[in-house]
Amino acid sequence: MTAKHWTHSSLEMLFRLLARLARVRVTVAYAVIVTSVTIVLYALGPQVQDRVIRHVSTNLHNLRHGHFGTLVGSAFVVDAGPIYVWLPGLVCLLAIAELTYRSGLLLVAFATGHIGATLLVAAGLTTAVELGWLPISVSRATDVGMSYGAAAVLGSLTAAIPARWRPAWIGWFIAVGMAVVAVGRDFTDVGLSAGHRRGS
Repeated sequence: MTAKHWTHSSLEMLFRLLARLARVRVTVAYAVIVTSVTIVLYALGPQVQDRVIRHVSTNLHNLRHGHFGTLVGSAFVVDAGPIYVWLPGLVCLLAIAELTYRSGLLLVAFATGHIGATLLVAAGLTTAVELGWLPISVSRATDVGMSYGAAAVLGSLTAAIPARWRPAWIGWFIAVGMAVVAVGRDFTDVGLSAGHRRGS
């Protein structure tokens, strides 16, 4: 095999790979950004990581002080454990949705779920704090990550399920959402359940 032939074959293979990746460009871009942010925060150490998480958290304190950029920034900072545990599953979920609905609808489902569930949780927490059901300290609890958006994307796949299987899917979905809230009893668990419902 000549060098020219090898170079031509390599270029063809590269172009085919790029064409396939272009079909899931939002998924790839999100994975690259989240991976980069995670690596940089890990390299900077736990103190910087904690400061960044507090800064981009969509908690009541930040939202009350007009830090609405956290509604976007919080989706790119994830504190859900080691990235190698959750990123492959997230990439598969986003890629399936992107291949099913295209890039634009994936963005709409993810953003609607992420921002919508965040605002619903914030409204619920505000009410609970004002009524004395929860302590004021909950207003500074950290809330970052992609889980609300991912839950909405998973819910959006309901439309892609064949009609005969849809009731079972929806039943499973609601049961899982209720179980997460019942077991976790954390406001982020309520947000996940709201994200599921916004997506379905």
